[in-house]
Amino acid sequence: MGNDAQMECTHVPSEPLELARQLPERILEAWTAELWLAWDVFIRVLELAQRERRQAQSHADRTHQHRCEHNEYHNIYSGSNDLGVLRAAVQTELVTL
Repeated sequence: MGNDAQMECTHVPSEPLELARQLPERILEAWTAELWLAWDVFIRVLELAQRERRQAQSHADRTHQHRCEHNEYHNIYSGSNDLGVLRAAVQTELVTL
C-alpha cells in the first residue's frame, strides 16, 4: 500500500481478501467498536466469496472450462449477486461511520 509513479501496472496481484488484510495496523487501532464489527462482517463476506470462487474454479478445472480472467469482465462473487449487494452495503456503512 504505497504510491506508484510508474506508467505501467506494478502492483502484486492479490485477491480482495488479501488486500483487506493488508490494512495498516495504525488505521485499525483508531476504529470504534462499531467499525470493528462492520469490518469483521466485511472480512467474513470476502472469505465466503473467496471460498465460493475457489469452488467454482475447481469445478471449472474439473470440467475443462477455462477463461482468461485478465481479458474478461466477470463477477468476482462467483455469480452470487447477493454477495455483491451485501459487500456494497457494508462498504457504504464503513465510509459513513
